[in-house]
Amino acid sequence: MAGKHHRFPQTDMYCGPGTIAELRTVADDHDVQNAVIVAGSTTASTDAVVEPILAALGDRLAGIYDGVESHVPTTNVESAIDFAEDRDADLLVSVGGGSAHDTAKAISILGAEGGSPHDYKVVREDGDLVAPDLTAPKIPIAAVPTTLSAAELNGAAAVTDPDTGEKMIVTDEQAIPTAAVYDGEIAVHTPTSIIAATGMNAIDHTVEMLYSRHHTPFTDATALHGLRMLSEHLPRTIENPDDVEARGDALVASALSGFGMEKGVCLNHAICHVLGGKFGVPHGDANSIVLPHGMRFNLPETVERQALIADALGVAHEADTDREAAELAIEAIEDLRDELDAPSALRETAVHRADFETIAAEAVQDLPIANNPRDVTEADVVTILEAAW
Repeated sequence: MAGKHHRFPQTDMYCGPGTIAELRTVADDHDVQNAVIVAGSTTASTDAVVEPILAALGDRLAGIYDGVESHVPTTNVESAIDFAEDRDADLLVSVGGGSAHDTAKAISILGAEGGSPHDYKVVREDGDLVAPDLTAPKIPIAAVPTTLSAAELNGAAAVTDPDTGEKMIVTDEQAIPTAAVYDGEIAVHTPTSIIAATGMNAIDHTVEMLYSRHHTPFTDATALHGLRMLSEHLPRTIENPDDVEARGDALVASALSGFGMEKGVCLNHAICHVLGGKFGVPHGDANSIVLPHGMRFNLPETVERQALIADALGVAHEADTDREAAELAIEAIEDLRDELDAPSALRETAVHRADFETIAAEAVQDLPIANNPRDVTEADVVTILEAAW
């Protein structure tokens, strides 16, 4: 296949029970003196999660910033930057889900560059996504995922302006975590409801990468294998929340869903960015609800690509044509969502039907729309929201 293929991030990936101890190796490799943990208050107060990290960092720990909030409001980023600067941080250890990792990336990027995320956000120009060239040296990040967000494998931070609800993307390759630790013994303490919803988000990554305008053979490979693993291991870890091996397998599957994500996510994520930024809907919940409806909208342009999804989910053999296989893939996604007891209806969130036109107007301007395989109008988004209601 001709064209440019983006390289995978240069992240050292440690997988398996007990690998949290490898944070000591990361700190040695970077000659760390002042490590700062970045987490939400619940994660930071969970001893079974934090104590192994403290043991690995030892006297290199300079502090724990526990003010991470969902959707990463700019006000929190400002306080987090101050916290890191006051402690002369030379390593950020993000622990938790996407908001923790994005907060760490925002500290690294905006703390180095100065100014507001409005100054550095990714924009659309002639249908392409354009990011400013940010050259200031960044604080390295080591990520410890406890959910299935896959935010630990890219350098992009989604930051929300609390005054307008705008979700801005700031990105820098230097902010790609230098290490990621996938330790089921740590992640097993995350509630299954969060694992289910963020697992559906990870599935969304794989689906949208497979039919993104920018898919490549390399992202196809990771998306398809990640989807197979997610469909196998998500039910295992929900059924047996204390199964460290199952939780670790789900973490690895989520990581596979994250390769190429910056150029992969499409319409679903555009809608979900607005649902989160303006209405506070958790990102995993939003993707769980919207995913099958976005698949149906894109089906006319992606029959062959969605047939690949059916194959990965093990239902393609039931179909005589690619179209039938693609439709079975959507049904299989809905069946898996039901099995996980993940969110399935927009009416169960803080969104009202009267908000649909506002959501649609903003969603068609959101960055991932540039990756969508089918052109999208505001009326299309309203129709999708109605179907998800």
